[in-house]
Amino acid sequence: MNNESVDIAEGVKTLLPDFESAAFRERYVAERADGLFETRLLIKGLRCAGCVHTSESLLRKIPGVVEAEVNYSNHRARFVWNPKQASLKSALESLQESGFEGLPQALVDLNQPQQKDEAESYKRLVVAIFCSMNIMWIAIAQYAGYFSGMEQRYRDLFNLAGFVLSTPVLFYSGTVFKALGRQFGNIH
Repeated sequence: MNNESVDIAEGVKTLLPDFESAAFRERYVAERADGLFETRLLIKGLRCAGCVHTSESLLRKIPGVVEAEVNYSNHRARFVWNPKQASLKSALESLQESGFEGLPQALVDLNQPQQKDEAESYKRLVVAIFCSMNIMWIAIAQYAGYFSGMEQRYRDLFNLAGFVLSTPVLFYSGTVFKALGRQFGNIH
């Protein structure tokens, strides 16, 4: 049995089971009367309706996938596939390559990852608001100084302060815009 370690929440690691094993299928995968397999997934990294569309499209492009429905409000997906043509592992790998994390829903406490994402997003928002408001005050001082004749050393100081305050906005708060590092663009 091949097991891989994955970080499902900050500081919490679990071993992923072999998705192709009979024991895994028996516990987490439902075999339908028509011979297709069905399971439910938790998908992390969904930030908007565009992410839902992208993740559904990725799953549907896999040969053998019959249905893929993603719900944005609870970050869950229903995934149906023909076991002779596709596998759960290939679907999860496809999602991961595109910046989403998918796990069988039964392996994860469904509230924990979403609460962690919400808390992290809130921190990023607070940093962005704090820094942006101060950058606006600096801009007002620079505009006033432009018309009243501000000395160069003060202009340089305000420019440096603006740069220092904009850096965390760009590199900490702006990291949710992951499409910059991906090979395809999206709504982000």
